[in-house]
Amino acid sequence: MGFFLVLLMSLRGVFFVLFTVLAVFSGSVHADEAIDEGGVHGLYDRATVLFEKKKYKDAIAILNKIEALYPFSQVAIDGSLMSAEANYELGNYREAATLVEGYIGIYPNSPVIDYAYYIRIASKYMLVPDLGLDDSIAKEVLEYAVEFVKMFPESEYLAPVQEKLGHLRNHVAAKEFLTGRFYMKRGEYIAAIKRFSTLVREYPDSAYFQEGMYRLSEAYSAIGDKDTASVYTNMLAGPEA
Repeated sequence: MGFFLVLLMSLRGVFFVLFTVLAVFSGSVHADEAIDEGGVHGLYDRATVLFEKKKYKDAIAILNKIEALYPFSQVAIDGSLMSAEANYELGNYREAATLVEGYIGIYPNSPVIDYAYYIRIASKYMLVPDLGLDDSIAKEVLEYAVEFVKMFPESEYLAPVQEKLGHLRNHVAAKEFLTGRFYMKRGEYIAAIKRFSTLVREYPDSAYFQEGMYRLSEAYSAIGDKDTASVYTNMLAGPEA
């Protein structure tokens, strides 16, 4: 009996030590969480100050640290939008677009979601190549701009988006016109008609609309379709023709 009593007392001592260690460890975890919580907001505040001072590279470095240390926090999500704008200001348009698309995907109900959409449009707009090159990016940004106007008619960013929308429509219309004219010079009139028809149908408010109508009249005349050519000629002349 004496042996078992000693053993029981020893085990009680062990349990007490284990309980004490666990209690201390648990308290340490909670303390670390509190420190971490203060740390992430402190980092974000520093990044904000640097951003406002236009020290964009330094701000991005801190925001990247937040993303690495606290990848699932709301602060990291908010930081990705600030990082997108900072990259935009530095001319890193592709990185800015990637970051803001991630933000939109993760936080579609953000109270500043219209701003995120605007940054995406502005970033991708700067990636639109010159005429004569691939116009797929221009068409993509054009779709984003049209979507923005429908989704956020009261947004403070509506005016700059509409301005970009006008430029994009002219850009894409110009590409259609130049391609159509290229086919005309090669005598490929059907291909030219397709391009000019797209221009006048989809971009009637572009600077190339009247020229597109004229080229359609010219192309239809070239294939012997005088009636259709006359339709476009009369449309150019106006209602009194």
